[in-house]
Amino acid sequence: MSPKTPEQFQEIREKSKEHLVNVSMRLFAEKGYQNTSISMIAKEAGMAKGALYHYFKSKEELLLSVIQKGLSDIEKLFTEAAVKASTPREQLEALVYHTFESMQKDREFWALYASLLTQMHASDTMRKIFEPLVDGMFSMMIELFKSCNIPDAEERAYAIGAMMDGVGLHYLFVKKDYPIDKIADFIINSLLFPEGVT
Repeated sequence: MSPKTPEQFQEIREKSKEHLVNVSMRLFAEKGYQNTSISMIAKEAGMAKGALYHYFKSKEELLLSVIQKGLSDIEKLFTEAAVKASTPREQLEALVYHTFESMQKDREFWALYASLLTQMHASDTMRKIFEPLVDGMFSMMIELFKSCNIPDAEERAYAIGAMMDGVGLHYLFVKKDYPIDKIADFIINSLLFPEGVT
């Protein structure tokens, strides 16, 4: 059996890191960040606690990797949707529909995201991670609303954003059979673009 090449070692390392990120996301979402220990993560991942520190220096660094992976996946989804959309209205529709589709597809990440978002006020780390994301999302929505000639663009963007957050919370934590697809249609067809508005 020939020795592994540096490339093979790097590939094994990346797979191990990805496994740790996925395990951590699930545990953080199920138990909460504060209630999840490094020991729990290592045990669930099938490795010694000391070995975990070869990949991540701390639980906080692991959390940052979890969030970055989730946000990167979401950003990719929105970028692909925006490229396919040819008008501001189509971009806005894609934003709403793809947000809710992503919640259904990546439920664990969104549950974690929602729980961490509520901790922004109490944690400088959370604030540094989430403030730019939230500000960027609202700025994008406001510009799309203006491009679609939706009146009171800024106020409506904040109101619709808050509504989408509420829909997410109900879908993720309150009602198992929450009609998220129907609510997406309602937001688009009744609130943003009522019949006759283009």
